[in-house]
Formats: sequence, structure tokens, C-alpha cells
Amino acid sequence: MTVQSNQQIEAWAEDTSVVGPTATPVPTATPGSWTDSYEPNDKRIRAYTISPSRYYTSYISSDHDVDWYQVFITRPFSVLTATLINYKTDFDLIVAGPVVTSTGNLNALGMMEDIGMMEDIGMMEDIGMMEDIGMMEDIGTVEGISKHTGTQNEQVVVNVYEKVGWHYLIVKGNNGAWSTDSYKLIVDVQPPPTLPDSALVPIPIYTPPDTDPSIQLLILSNPSRLVATYGNVVTGTGVLNKLDVLAARTDVPARLVNLDEYPSIVDAYNVWDANLANPRAANQVAHHIRAMLAVTRTAYPNLQYIVIAGGDNIIPFYRAPDEAAYSNERTYNSHATSGTATDAVFHFGLLLTDDFYTSYHPFAWRGRELYLPEYASGRLVEQPAQIAKMLDAYFTSTNLYAQKALVTGYDFLTDEATAIAWTLNTHGVTPVTLINDTWTASNLRARLFAPVYTNNLVNLNAHFNQRAMQPASGTELVYASEVSTATVELVNAILYSVGCHSGLNVPDEHVAEANWKLDWAQAWSEKGASWVGNTGYGYGDSDLIAYSEALMYYFNRRLTSGATASPVPVGSALMKAKHDYIRSAGVSSFGIYDEKILLIATLYGLPMSSVSVPTPMAAPSLKAPVAAKGAIRQVRNGVSSHTLNLSPSFNLNTLSRTGGSYYDWNGGMQVNAGRPIQPRNSIDLGSYVPASGGLAHGALWLGGTYQDVKNFHPAISRIVTDTAAAPPTFSFAQWYPQTPQTINRLINGSAISQTLVVIPAQYLAGNTTTGTERLYNQLNFEVYYSSDTNFVPPAIWRTEQTTNLPGFIVFRVWATDEVGVLRVIVNYTTGDGQLNSIDLQHVDLTNDWWIGQIRDPGKPITFFAQAVDYSGNVSLSASKGQYFVSSNLLYLPLITR
Repeated sequence: MTVQSNQQIEAWAEDTSVVGPTATPVPTATPGSWTDSYEPNDKRIRAYTISPSRYYTSYISSDHDVDWYQVFITRPFSVLTATLINYKTDFDLIVAGPVVTSTGNLNALGMMEDIGMMEDIGMMEDIGMMEDIGMMEDIGTVEGISKHTGTQNEQVVVNVYEKVGWHYLIVKGNNGAWSTDSYKLIVDVQPPPTLPDSALVPIPIYTPPDTDPSIQLLILSNPSRLVATYGNVVTGTGVLNKLDVLAARTDVPARLVNLDEYPSIVDAYNVWDANLANPRAANQVAHHIRAMLAVTRTAYPNLQYIVIAGGDNIIPFYRAPDEAAYSNERTYNSHATSGTATDAVFHFGLLLTDDFYTSYHPFAWRGRELYLPEYASGRLVEQPAQIAKMLDAYFTSTNLYAQKALVTGYDFLTDEATAIAWTLNTHGVTPVTLINDTWTASNLRARLFAPVYTNNLVNLNAHFNQRAMQPASGTELVYASEVSTATVELVNAILYSVGCHSGLNVPDEHVAEANWKLDWAQAWSEKGASWVGNTGYGYGDSDLIAYSEALMYYFNRRLTSGATASPVPVGSALMKAKHDYIRSAGVSSFGIYDEKILLIATLYGLPMSSVSVPTPMAAPSLKAPVAAKGAIRQVRNGVSSHTLNLSPSFNLNTLSRTGGSYYDWNGGMQVNAGRPIQPRNSIDLGSYVPASGGLAHGALWLGGTYQDVKNFHPAISRIVTDTAAAPPTFSFAQWYPQTPQTINRLINGSAISQTLVVIPAQYLAGNTTTGTERLYNQLNFEVYYSSDTNFVPPAIWRTEQTTNLPGFIVFRVWATDEVGVLRVIVNYTTGDGQLNSIDLQHVDLTNDWWIGQIRDPGKPITFFAQAVDYSGNVSLSASKGQYFVSSNLLYLPLITR
């Protein structure tokens, strides 16, 4: 699956309670004059090699000068700190990782969110709309940007994790700024904790098996490792024979993949066994397995499911970086013995995910890859008897007809639990609910373990660890071990939770304490029930449904859409819920917490096990806005466009906890931690795609009408996990978001989903409490479609305005692009409620200047520029979200001498 979007990478303020990278103190220095001896270094291939802990002094000598530097990182998990000392000029700093060969589209902007203004809490603008991002060559390698407004020093801190090799530092002037005064650059590399060396096992070129269109399921098994770990128990439970039976069934034709048959995979396992405390060794096994699957799957065009037979000790989870500042996995006590593979996961602050095995077209993201599942997967854990029980349950019945349910929730989880209970009831599944702040462990046991209830679907919203659950009231906990002794019948039941580490399966031999061995994933397996939980910290919002809550809401929505004749596979429901989550992400919204909650949500069970409900309905969505579509316009060969006009409607809501207010659009809203909650909705572009085909590359914001709500007290989202983050404030003097639109694309084989997501409101802070909320009553866009594989937007180097033509305001924009710039517009307003735009003319072919003019309205205007390239990609120049303001003087970028 290829996932594409025009969004940003996110950065977050450091939480002092989290053990993580420590920034190098910004040194002080005195300006002076030096000779620039590092040129030419204006491209990645010309980057000047630098060494850590040494100052480098240079210049941005023209409005199109960009300085590239490179430093080689030899040790994984090192922390790189780059510091740029500005003296008098607004220069910005970008850090990019090694160039990697991805099976996805390296030029896709993906969810590259929050890459711009990086103020004190790391709030950054949309990389897809960043004015000069076109000069970055490989956008997906960007790891971080420091882009303060003004002449503050810039600093980027990056944990390289496994990305050893060349890392790049890029210095550039904001909006063409340059100076004859120098800047200073220094990079510090902090070595990692002690990490045992491990040998590298080359990945061979695999040969695909014979093509078989009937195969829908691959079963990953490692028989020798199961026997070596569990001995005669494997034979006694017949688990290997049961896997053979599963593979031989005709209802879901399967192939059993024996990892013992691949010598390089066996070699990788041997290296891991000798280096259990090195997570890179575990990931080497995962990479070998995935490389084999990448080839094997091509023989099975109708493949839908992947089953992983065994715990992390048998077939490892992939270890992904956890960049979360709030509740990083480093802070979790898994009770795993020091030196074990599980202990290493949390020691290095990593996430466990199976999505790595099901994603074969990941897109470049924060200098690495982001994995979105293309196949439904499930893991069978952990002891042979527990795995055998899950297989026996499936052999008994492949479909659950759900009629009864239990839903719990309290505190910030109340809204999500209420929404899930309502959805279940609407679909004919009668829920028993414990949704308040007073229910106890005894109340839960009476509803969950009493045979009289026999719930088919169980949604447990509460605080968790891998072996216990905290009720709403009281100090008594409910333990996974109680499931083993309970007499309730739960065969083929489906249970799911947003709880932190509710889905963490720690192999028994990794835990010395007996009462920490049995975890929830094992306990439900002993009952033959499927379990969806988080391998790490789950997240929510203190007031609204967001993050893990939203994902579980989407999952429940998908789970209850199946009829008896067409039941919904539980693995497919989780996979599609993750797609729904990404598909609905608005501009400047997808970040490291979103990445984390998607990766850690894991199914323990068979993904093809299905469920139907008495009153099935198609998975509902927000009430779609009415969009007026213009005629298709052929821009050039292979590129076409049409206009799209929207008239949003708003509902005002106020939070009792804080008194803050927010608007929704047909119930839709964008919730991002530390930011104002904004209205949001989506337009499915499927019916709008021109007959000539192509993908939607970009949406150009043509203008609209608006009303400003003064002295608006916005509701600011507060992220919550086991504890709540500090009450946030938002005082940035930049419009949030800078632009309302983004296009999300999900491409899975021949299936293409394209969505225009619109946030029709912006907030500009006046102080820490109130500001201006701008609501757009009408929005006009032009959507561009192209068959080109280029998704890099144009670079806008300079945007300026003059009044040297009497009675007129003249706009000048300097834009470049590898495939050529098709169109440049300037949007402007006098603050009268009308956002207009003017097309500029390409009058200076030598220097790529675009020029246009409007009559001087006699009062100040604010404006920004957009550019479209010949592939239909769109970029924005908006003065770091402040927008440009007209003056009576010639506007030039800041130049100091």
C-alpha cells in the first residue's frame, strides 16, 4: 500500500519526566568575517563533510544559496544535536537522514507533518506547503527542522536509532534571506548506551514460489524454535499438527511458511540468540522474514491474511522507534529480566509492531519508513497449549454472531466508551455498560466472568498493564490470571481495549516473577478468544475522542458492519480502521503519537475469524459536505484539474472543564495535542477523478469568504495516557493551520482511495488565552490530477510585494521546480471577510520570477503565495504562518551587511 498526503512531521516539547535525548546547550559566539571555503555545497551530492564538536563558520551569500553538510554516524542509537547560531539574519536548519531505497514512493509527502516553525514546543508548519521544500530532493529523509521566526538560534535533536550512515545538515535563509555576516554550525554526537555488537547476515535474493491465485492466507511458523523453547509440550499439544490442519482447510486456502527452510533466516536467528540485548539483532531477523515475504506474496495475488504462530521469542515483533516525548516506552517497567530481548526493547525506547510484516509499500517518513498494513494479520501466543486453543476455537466455528456485549469506561475514556456502546446498540448488539467513575473490580467480575452474560464482544476501556486492569473506583485490580479460573464461555469472543500495554505479550522465560508471567494476550487465548490491545502506551484526549480512542472507535465501527452472509474478518476490521484513521487526518495533524498508536494496536488471534451482527450497516462516516464541482480542465498532457467549492456549516461547543470552545463541521473535528480543536470534514474524490485517470497530486486554495470571531477562547487538546499532560496553552502568532486542505491517498493494489480533507477554520493567538478564530463560510479549491510519479512540490524561494507602481500593489514570487512551474497565485485579503487570489504571470523566464498586480485598496493587506508544478503538486509560502503584510515600502528579504 502506498500512502500519500500533503502533511508534516511533528515535533514535541521535551517532557522532563521522560528519559530521552538531551539537547546540547547552545553555545555563545561573536560574529566576525571569514572566508567561505565550503562551496560548492548547494546539493546533497556536494555536501561538505564535517566532524562532531567543531564549529563551522560560513555564509548564506545569495537569495538562492543553500548550504549542505554531512556527518557520518557509525553507532546505532546515537543522538545527533545540530545547532545553528544566527547573528542578524533569519536562517533555518534542516536535518535529514541517509538516503534509503524504499519500496514505497520516496517522493510522496506522506504524513510528513509539523516540519516548519518549530517554536518553543516544536510546533512546525506543513512540509508539503513549506515554501522551499522542493530543494530537499528526498523529502522523506527529513528528520527535523528548526525554523524560528526571526534571528533566534536553531537546534535539532535526532536519535538516529538504526539509521547509521550519512546524516545531512542544511542551512537556508527564510524567504530568500542572505547576509554578508556569517553563521556558525556545530554538531554533537552523543554515543548510545552500551550495545553489544552483532554480525550482519546478508539478505539473499529470494525466488517466488509457483503462482497460486487460490491462496488467501500465509502462516508463519518456526517449528524448531518452538520445540527448542517448549520441548515435549509442543508434541503433547499437537500444535504443529493443528497448524498443518489450518493450512489444509479449503474455506481460506493457505500456505504454511516454515522459517526453518530459509538458511539466511536461520543464520539471522543465530546472531540474535547470541545478542539478545541488541534490538538490531531482533530486527535483522524481522528484515529477513519480511524480505522473504515480499517475494513470496507476489505468487499469491489474492492473499489477504498473515498469521504469525508464536510470541516475540519465536517470531520477533519489529522494533520501531518511539519518538514520543510524553510516556515514552523507556519509562515502562515490563518486569522483564535484564539482558532479555524484551528488556532491550524498553531500555532503548522502542515499539513492538507486526505491521512491518504486512506493509510492502511504506512511504518515507521522518528519515525512515512508516508501515501501514496491506494485509490483515494476527499473532498466536504464546505457550503451545494457548496457541492450540485458539486453533481449536477456529476449527469449532469461523464466525461469531454477536448479540451481547460489555463496554466499560471512565474518566477521559467515557466519551469513547459511550460512542462504542451506542454503535453496538444501533447494530443490534445489546451492550451491558459500566461507563462511570464508580464501578469497582467486583462490578467488572460480575459482568465479565459470570456465565449468565456470555458476552460476544467486550470493549474494556481502562488503565492497564500487561497483567492487570484498573477499575474506575477502588484500589483492587483485576488480573489476567483471573481469566484462567473463570468459568465463563468466551470461545470466539472478541475483546478489545485502548489500555496501555494491554496487548503487550512478554514471553514467560523473559520474566522471573511468577505473578508477571501470564499476560492478557495469553489469558484470552486460553479461552479461545481474540484480543486487540496495545503493545505500548495508548493515548487519548482529555475531552474528546482522539488517538487510541479514535482508532478503537473506527475498529468497532468496522467490526459491526457485517451481515450473516458477509461477516467481517476481525483482522480486516483492524486493518481498515488504521486506514480510516490515516484517511481522515487533516493538514498539519499526523505526527509521532499517531504513528505510535497505529503501530502498537495488535490482534492476538486469527485475522480471518469473522463476526456478524443482527443489524449490519455499512461502516458509517461523517455526513459528507456538499461539494460543487467544476468542469474538468485539461492542463497539459497527463494533467487535468477541476474546481471544488465548499460551504461549511459550524456548530459551537464549549468544554465545561476549561471553558474553551471549538467548532465542529457535521460532527467532524481535528484534535491534535497542544493545539486548538478545529472543525474538519472530508470529500471522497473517487467520483471526481477525471476520465483520463491519474492521482490527485495537490489542491490549490483559490479563496473564499470568512468571518472572524474575536476574543475567542479556544479549546486546546490535552493528550492523556496513564496520566494527563500539563494543561496546554497556545500563544503562537501564526495562523493554525496555515492552509485548510490536504489530499490523502491510499493505494492498495488496484484499489485507490483519494480524500480531500478540509479544516475550514484558522486560529491566531492574541495571548495565551484568547485570539481570533477565522471561520470560512465558503472555500474554493482547484484539485490537480496527474499520472506522474513526482510528488515533490515546487520550491518558493522568495515572495515579495512592492508599491512602486502608483495605485497598484505588485506581487513578485520566485518559484522553481525540476519539472517546471505551471502556475503561481497570490491570495490576499484586507480583513473584510473576502479572501481573493490573483494569477501571476511568468515574465522573467531567466530567473523564474512570477509577477502580478492588483489595485491598491488603500489599506494594508495580508497575503501568501502558492505554486503548482507540472505534476500538479502544490506548495505554499506564508511567512512561517504569519502571512505577509503589505507596506508602503519596497519589500525585500532581510539582508544585513
